Amino acid sequence: MKNAARQFVRIIKEYCANNAIEVVSLSHDWIFVLRGKAGNKIIFGYDLGLNPSTVQAAAKDKAAAFEVLQSLGIPAVPHMMFLAPRFLRHIELEGNWQRILACHEANNRRSVVKPNEGTGGLDIFLVQGGDELERAVHEILARERSVAISPYQEISREIRAYVAFDKVPLLYEKRPPFVTGDGTSPVAELVWQKFGADALAGLVQFPQMAARREFLEQVPKPDAQVSLNWKHNLGQGSSLHRLQPSAHADAADLARETARAMGLNFGAVDVVEVNGGLKVLEVNSGVMFENAIRSGDIEYEDAYEIYARALDVLLKT
Repeated sequence: MKNAARQFVRIIKEYCANNAIEVVSLSHDWIFVLRGKAGNKIIFGYDLGLNPSTVQAAAKDKAAAFEVLQSLGIPAVPHMMFLAPRFLRHIELEGNWQRILACHEANNRRSVVKPNEGTGGLDIFLVQGGDELERAVHEILARERSVAISPYQEISREIRAYVAFDKVPLLYEKRPPFVTGDGTSPVAELVWQKFGADALAGLVQFPQMAARREFLEQVPKPDAQVSLNWKHNLGQGSSLHRLQPSAHADAADLARETARAMGLNFGAVDVVEVNGGLKVLEVNSGVMFENAIRSGDIEYEDAYEIYARALDVLLKT
């Protein structure tokens, strides 16, 4: 997506026009300088500069965020970080592989491997065998400085809570893409009917081809809903279902508690339900609504209101 087409760019420019604030666009709308009464404010990407740099760094680092939350008694999904070999000299370790294998064994040989600082659901692998583990780790470390490994957990639902200055103005559930059985059609045909043949490769992901083929050939019972992807990322085909914070106070409270503990002023907390309990999956110091607005799951006006309140605070400090 070109920067000029981002909804965030539209919101920044609209807010500045509505409030008579001079705005300078740089780097093809990736950087903005807002000239307010309290001085110049810089917006970089989706970062409004409302969080301390240390909080931003901890939120970006999945393993660091987990360690911080664990130390503060906040339930969170474990993430263990392993540096690329070229960085190991900084922590006086001779290698990763034995520790990675031990971590995988501790996860009962069902691990989620992902970039430690990545986002958007890219390069995330569910691995079981040692060959899958090695391939996933090597593929990620060829591009990233570190990898995070987590135990695979059966997530019954994932909720994203937007936190803005100790309030939760927006809460929604991420729902993976699914098809509904008719009692006669295999999953592959149902996917083609609902999403089109071109979507099949991206939506249905399995680490092993045999398991993928078996999944696509099964015939679901009438009205049975079959999830196509174990990931809940919006960029991987999930849709949104808006929730009322008052009706889901447990998730909203955990998000607020997390934000307070980390010193997060403006951001998002991903909360997952595992075995009937809630845990923090990830913390995001940036707020992005691109996929949500374009899909129609969130109204542009709602996103504008959240950003406008944040910009009010930014320009007064």
